[in-house]
Amino acid sequence: MENIRLKEEEIQKTLQATHIKICESFPDASLRQTSMTILNTALEIPFTIKQITKRNYFVTISLFLLILLVSLSLVYTWKKLNITFLGINIADFAQMLDASFSFLVLLGSGAYFLISYESRARKKKLIQAINKLIGLAHVVESHQLSKDPDNNPYKDAKMLAKYLNYCTDLLALSSKIGFLYVQALNDPEAQSIESELETLTSGISRKIWQKIMLVQR
Repeated sequence: MENIRLKEEEIQKTLQATHIKICESFPDASLRQTSMTILNTALEIPFTIKQITKRNYFVTISLFLLILLVSLSLVYTWKKLNITFLGINIADFAQMLDASFSFLVLLGSGAYFLISYESRARKKKLIQAINKLIGLAHVVESHQLSKDPDNNPYKDAKMLAKYLNYCTDLLALSSKIGFLYVQALNDPEAQSIESELETLTSGISRKIWQKIMLVQR
């Protein structure tokens, strides 16, 4: 967890610096509020990761009770059938195997359901956290849509380029936040969830950089 905390602090410091620069350069721009929202999201990284990776003790207790119940039921069944290993006949042995197999299937099915339920619950929380970042990425995209060389509200190419650069910075940092969520969960399937955010932010950033190149010319 130490490495994760170090990366959290790095992202938070970078976002704080970016937010301050946006406030100083564009105090009246709506991008300022969006950067503040992304900064607050970064400050909540420890809490969000804790929620995503939180152990479900209800599942743990239920799994323990299931194993206990099935074990007691199996012992009770053996006693009820009055089966002993001395002089056991084929019919009794087959009946014992059938009962044992049924209980083992029940135990395995119940255990799989409980374990998979916890995994699904964690992924659901991860998806919610990633979707929040996806929404913020779309907000950043909306800010830059009307900003281009032909429609420059700042009447200064350098200021427009600076604004667009801040947009790409916010997109990149949002993607980094999502990466921390996935890294904390340590689930291969979770990587595909984060890749949607990374693909989105990268695609928007490419469009913005095309504008920046035009502005710099």
